[in-house]
Amino acid sequence: MASIAVFISLSASSYAAVMITGANVKNGSLTGIDVKNSSLTSSDVRNRSLLAVDFKLGQLPKGAPGATGATGATGATGATGAAGKDGANGEDATALWAVVDKNGGTVRASVSTITTLETATDGSYEITFPRNITGCSFAATLGGPSVAQPGMIAVGTLPARPTVAVVNTHAPAAAGTFIGRDFYIQAFCPDERRLPLS
Repeated sequence: MASIAVFISLSASSYAAVMITGANVKNGSLTGIDVKNSSLTSSDVRNRSLLAVDFKLGQLPKGAPGATGATGATGATGATGAAGKDGANGEDATALWAVVDKNGGTVRASVSTITTLETATDGSYEITFPRNITGCSFAATLGGPSVAQPGMIAVGTLPARPTVAVVNTHAPAAAGTFIGRDFYIQAFCPDERRLPLS
């Protein structure tokens, strides 16, 4: 603190000047009321001696945002989660089958909604299943309620009718000649939920 000159009365008509320095002031004895308003200037404050806490909130401007920090290291792999619940059972691969007589009648079938008929052409049949069968494969053999008869059998599908399989039965010695025969047919299909809607 700067020295302060104080004049002490020595007699009725004379005075002595005494210099008061920081050593003459007890620490913590001066308060704000002892300092005249606006009497302290920048030159009275030591550079970089004040802290942000010394200023009223909102008086100091905010600095510009700092640069983005470097990406941190990858964390450790977490523990393996609990096993999920078992899924629902899928459909049986051989859930769709039918036994058809040579006249197109259904002798028996895996489900009652399978329908069979012979078309206007002898030896040509349509089997209608209760689902889309465009993604299925088929097995068909001659035979049925009557004594098995020799011949050939072929199976196909109709793109415009995705639930229908077409079966043709042929005489053994005359390729291409349709003839009525009893037969078995099976459709092997993936889970119906994976197929397009019919």
